[in-house]
Amino acid sequence: MKIGMLGLGTVGGGVAKILASPSGRSPLLSKVELVRVGVRDITKTRKVDLSPEILTSELEKIVTDPEIDLVVEVMGGLEPARTLILKAIEHGKHIVTANKSLIAAYGSEIFALARDRGVCIAFEAAVGGGIPIIQSLQQSLGANKLKAITGIVNGTTNYILSQMTEGGATFDDALQEAMQKGFAEANPTADIEGIDASEKLAILTLVAFGLEVDCKTIFRKGISSISQRDIAYAKAMNYTIKLLANVNLDEDGSLRLNVQPHLVENAHPLAAINGVFNAIFLEGEPVGQLMLYGQGAGEGATASAVVSDILNIVGSSAAWQVIHKNLPARASVSQESKSHFYLRLLTDKSATAAGAIAWSLGDFNVAPMSVQQQITKDGALEIAIITESVFRSTLDNAISSIRGLPYVKEVANVMPILKI
Repeated sequence: MKIGMLGLGTVGGGVAKILASPSGRSPLLSKVELVRVGVRDITKTRKVDLSPEILTSELEKIVTDPEIDLVVEVMGGLEPARTLILKAIEHGKHIVTANKSLIAAYGSEIFALARDRGVCIAFEAAVGGGIPIIQSLQQSLGANKLKAITGIVNGTTNYILSQMTEGGATFDDALQEAMQKGFAEANPTADIEGIDASEKLAILTLVAFGLEVDCKTIFRKGISSISQRDIAYAKAMNYTIKLLANVNLDEDGSLRLNVQPHLVENAHPLAAINGVFNAIFLEGEPVGQLMLYGQGAGEGATASAVVSDILNIVGSSAAWQVIHKNLPARASVSQESKSHFYLRLLTDKSATAAGAIAWSLGDFNVAPMSVQQQITKDGALEIAIITESVFRSTLDNAISSIRGLPYVKEVANVMPILKI
């Protein structure tokens, strides 16, 4: 099988290295030949050693070349990646992509055209780096009725929260360290505000449940509001704060999706996932619970996933047409979710403040399980509350009422709790 590749950055270079050194790897690699690589600047010095004749800046020629059987897209971004991939499909070429934004935004369009042309689309590297989550959902777990997926799918935010938890760093200091080490982009907004995780959650939902979700409909909250006060309260109550992407399928077929920080009970496997690592926790019937864990990004992990897709297409194309045999339906997304919640509030110093707030929560049938309070350096009273399980909409109504109390200065943070 002859391969053309769009892009030769970190991931593309890793893919080229694997294809150039098949010894000790799958014997299927002997059937793969990288014949053309599209780059913006063919004169640029690169870490990977490729014959100059392979490189071209004319990307469209790759996707229309009749000798090329499969196109690997590792250039990123929405355009020209979308246009090039659609043109490659029109010319009967299989596609392997690591582009999560593209699949999240234009998956239906790409899958529909691929179905019509009888070609395969593979995108293992779009979620979880080297974790084989897409293949697991499509193949190994195909006998199961999946109920829920909960994951740490963004290494940048997990690194920041780990540094805050283990090293006592502030959010700003941890973010700067992540940027210095190359774990965060110069503009980290997509990571820290949960946009990246939302795109990955939409892809997981598509693969696991065959339902298409508009990323804009996913409830999303990032980690920029997390402070060392929240970290301290979480530790004291035997929790760890993690940014989680969640999807639950209700019995009526509706989905509940969210991306937001959670207090994760320390007994839960996800609480122990630190640094830039990712992990995805699944619940299904009859398999029960299981978790996949590994490096969520980087040259080696992502290139591994890309080449794995190539080999799966080389070995058995039929398995990779499952996702677009029947085009996904648009999902009905519910914003309602029920959980225990953590609240941190700042009030005027008052002996009766905590009791009055608990009373106000009770007006909305929100029952506190535990209440902690202490005086801050600024002389305010800080109150941390863990609630009984309650619908988020009910809690939001209670919080709106609390904000109107004269002695409440700020509702500093609200996070759901994940228990084992």
